[in-house]
Amino acid sequence: MGYLLGKPKRLPNLDIFPIWIRGVKMFFDALERISANEARAMAAHGVSPARISDWRKKRRLPTRAQALALATVMDLNFDQLERELTIIETKADAETNEGFATLLQKLKGQWHFS
Repeated sequence: MGYLLGKPKRLPNLDIFPIWIRGVKMFFDALERISANEARAMAAHGVSPARISDWRKKRRLPTRAQALALATVMDLNFDQLERELTIIETKADAETNEGFATLLQKLKGQWHFS
């Protein structure tokens, strides 16, 4: 979770996921659909428009509180959204940390069944 401290960590190419990670598009689909009214509702939950812009530009990922606000405003399944964010974080960590890369390879065949 290095993106929370100091300079944001460069996220992996989030447009292309391996086939074994299923359903990871909900977060990005929701970002594309956020209307001005929904952005104002998220601002009421403490999520600034600048932060939404960072998500869209793939500079940062939402904190769990921000993800809950997104799920609430956009009527998304928070558990699935949380899983997607965890997958993205793990993939980002795997690019710079050999231990995470090994873990990701071990979980590769089982992840979509959980």
